[in-house]
Amino acid sequence: MVARTSADVGIVKTDSPDPVGVGQFITYRLTVTNNGPAVATNVTINDPLPASVGLISTSPSIGSCSGTTTIICSLGTLEVGNSQFVDVIVQANATGTVTNTATVTRTEVDSVPANDSSTATTTVLAVTLVRLRDFSVTQDKRNVQIAWQTSYEFDNLGFNLYRVVGGQQTKINKNLIAGTALRSKKHDNEAGHVYRFNDKLDAGTFAQYLLEDVDTGGHHTMHGPVLPVTGSVSSPANTSPLSGLGAGGYVFTPPDGFGAAHARAQDPATPAQYKQQLVLAADNGLKIYVAQEGWYRLTRSAMTAAGYDPGTDPRAISLSMLGTDQSITVDDGGDGKFDPNDAIEFYGYPLDTISTGARTYWLRASKGNGGGRVVVSKVKGGDPIAGSVPFTFERIERSIFDLCLDHRRRFLRHAHHQ
Repeated sequence: MVARTSADVGIVKTDSPDPVGVGQFITYRLTVTNNGPAVATNVTINDPLPASVGLISTSPSIGSCSGTTTIICSLGTLEVGNSQFVDVIVQANATGTVTNTATVTRTEVDSVPANDSSTATTTVLAVTLVRLRDFSVTQDKRNVQIAWQTSYEFDNLGFNLYRVVGGQQTKINKNLIAGTALRSKKHDNEAGHVYRFNDKLDAGTFAQYLLEDVDTGGHHTMHGPVLPVTGSVSSPANTSPLSGLGAGGYVFTPPDGFGAAHARAQDPATPAQYKQQLVLAADNGLKIYVAQEGWYRLTRSAMTAAGYDPGTDPRAISLSMLGTDQSITVDDGGDGKFDPNDAIEFYGYPLDTISTGARTYWLRASKGNGGGRVVVSKVKGGDPIAGSVPFTFERIERSIFDLCLDHRRRFLRHAHHQ
């Protein structure tokens, strides 16, 4: 028999997210319910915080909270069947397992003391910055710019960005950001590429940002979190979706006018090609993605703007693909110098694999003579074709990352009651 003067007041504690990285916020929700049969008075929550976390804020649905290391929340009177909650946001300051137990008391006798306490256990993971030279966030009122610079990139497919507000993590880039390391000199602190991505916050929102890099094997590495600092957001964003997804980000189509179907597969690299490709990737150069078949022209000024200056000697410029020299033409205006408005030209092909529709070409300036040159015919071509010419057009919908890269991370959330 349960006395009519007793009140069964229970508490449930949950944590989110779990796991988290060092420096990230954990949101605890402490929900208190009066199961009756009497009205509960002087309902109080006591929550001693673990030493490995620091308090950020408390937000009760009713009443008030006090304390920094031990949180005490006075909720007052709780009617039968009524539930109220308190959100406690803390910052994880060390790796390992964080165990947090909260208890609830009331003036009346509790007929079910077993639910007077509840425990949440959160896993805190280490965050490494081995690939980054810099990761910063600048906020100008509601405008936010996330910028990061890599020291080098090896087998890096691209990046994802996450906004963390109140412990809730939200991905803010629609598609994977291409890992376009334009200068890839291995282990050189001067090498790397600066990425910029713009975000916009609601007025009064306090946010942190996480950066995730994804390699070609589908492995994910998280960096951060980073807090915004007040400043001016003036530089434009320069990130783009992974090359090869097409202009719309979802389809790959051949360009208009090409009637003959060319092979878009790529033969496996020989040991010699693989060795040469490693040499190319370890040196300064320009990485060029070709997603559509056609004749390409690239000026020296465009190369410099992209982060690589090949110099003034047109004979030293070479273009490679999979460790093999490619034929190019160099238009130096006839003066023997490669000036800003001079350009190289080459015929490029795309690549159609399960992971990309873009073929990668490497341009660099070698110490000796460059690679092969296209022999330009002096014979005048024939008359242009009049009327229409039929050709095959193919449209392929892509969901490429779901097949090989979107290895969903499944985490166990630990929450139990005592």
